[in-house]
Amino acid sequence: MLRIKFTHNIKREYRAYSPSKLNNAYMSVIENNTPVYKAARQFGVPLTTLRDRVDGRVSIDTVRSGPNPLFSLEQEAKLVIHIKFLAEVGYGYTRSEVIHLANDYAVHLRLRDANNPLSKKWIRGFYSRWPTMHSIQPSSLSAQRARCTTAVCIEKYFKELNRIYVKYDLTDKPWAIYNVDEKGLNTEHKPPKVIAGADLKNVQAITSNRSAAITVLGCGNAAGSCIPPYFVGKAYTQALSHNNIVSAFRKSGVYPLNPDVITERDTAPSLPYQGKLQEKQQQQALTDVQVHSNLDQASQFLVERGGEILQNVKIAKVRRNISKIIGGRAITEDEVFSNIKAFKDESERIKGKKNSSDEKRKLVKEKNDAGKGKAQTRKEKTYKRPASSVDNIHAQPGTSGVQSKKSKKQLIDSSSSSEDEVSDEEKCCKCGKFQPEELKHCVSIVFTKWAQCDNSACGHWTHLGYCTPVRIIRRDSKFYCPHCSEAQHEE
Repeated sequence: MLRIKFTHNIKREYRAYSPSKLNNAYMSVIENNTPVYKAARQFGVPLTTLRDRVDGRVSIDTVRSGPNPLFSLEQEAKLVIHIKFLAEVGYGYTRSEVIHLANDYAVHLRLRDANNPLSKKWIRGFYSRWPTMHSIQPSSLSAQRARCTTAVCIEKYFKELNRIYVKYDLTDKPWAIYNVDEKGLNTEHKPPKVIAGADLKNVQAITSNRSAAITVLGCGNAAGSCIPPYFVGKAYTQALSHNNIVSAFRKSGVYPLNPDVITERDTAPSLPYQGKLQEKQQQQALTDVQVHSNLDQASQFLVERGGEILQNVKIAKVRRNISKIIGGRAITEDEVFSNIKAFKDESERIKGKKNSSDEKRKLVKEKNDAGKGKAQTRKEKTYKRPASSVDNIHAQPGTSGVQSKKSKKQLIDSSSSSEDEVSDEEKCCKCGKFQPEELKHCVSIVFTKWAQCDNSACGHWTHLGYCTPVRIIRRDSKFYCPHCSEAQHEE
């Protein structure tokens, strides 16, 4: 009799149980002395999985197969807090920068060798462990706007706006409240994606101001009516719809008046310019009360790294400009109008005083030049670029393609004279020259790379690739000039 055996490929779902069921089964075995096989059947977890955790071969906190992550949960949580904080203040990390940061973080905690850096595989695992972290395309925010969006300025603005509403009885008249929006469009710069939290809806990146831009003007009131824009375009006319205009007034808190729409996160980019960044970062890094010694090192590393990134941010200084007078105020007020007139008169007085001083200096210079001979005037010192600059392309080559002796002599004389006229602060601390010796007879355009020593007591500049074996300075890396490097080596 022929027997046929039927086999069925049953595809079972991987890890069909939840971590809470596994934890309940584990606690039932430990606290209630329930047999392992009975607890596994009761809570619906695999028998071997539960037995491995009861016998101590696998930690109960392990929720995935394979080796354990490089960082512990607490260490990686602090790294996430640091990444989110830098993104909030406008200096977020890109994907590659996060990998470099994690690599330096692991080396600092002695979890990884410097010669064995992390790869893109780590960032994929990082995303899987922290699903709230993902790449976001930040919007551009100029440094000037970042300086002005402080909590104090926002509070003063809404206070003044409320006073105007009450004075002119505009609280319930949205058709009388207009806003003019000036939008500058620039297609030359696009910030890269940065790593930030999923709860951040509008991540900003601090960028430099651009000189070329297309300006679009639009105007509308809180009731939803609009004036045709100065720059007419299909996309812009669609944006000026009734619902969009009303929503914009509501989200900005202008009408209905609501200062609470501006949160602390919205004013975060102004923290570096107020000198309050270090205090805020310390609060973000030390959120846990009971911290292990390794976690103390982790917090210290992240605080120092954030300080290195933002150390070049200049604290905002109080300057004399008209925005201090009209910023957040109604220009139709008599007091504001008189202040504008006084500012204009003062500016004209300062400008006239400056012009008179310039005229006096010009007359003195002309008088001194008239008393000098032509030969003496020609000998006055003028700053000349080194021989490797664009001036060298005017040297006339000979018929064989090699410079003539006369032009070569002029090139050497020009280089030596310019070196004498350069101050010592602008010269390399190793070779003592502004131009590397290897480029002395170069007739083409060569861009020489420089680097400043990170030693605060030194601060000297050095030619990269010529006077030091270092050729490229990566972001967040330390550089020491040859003198400081030799001193550290001797110590």
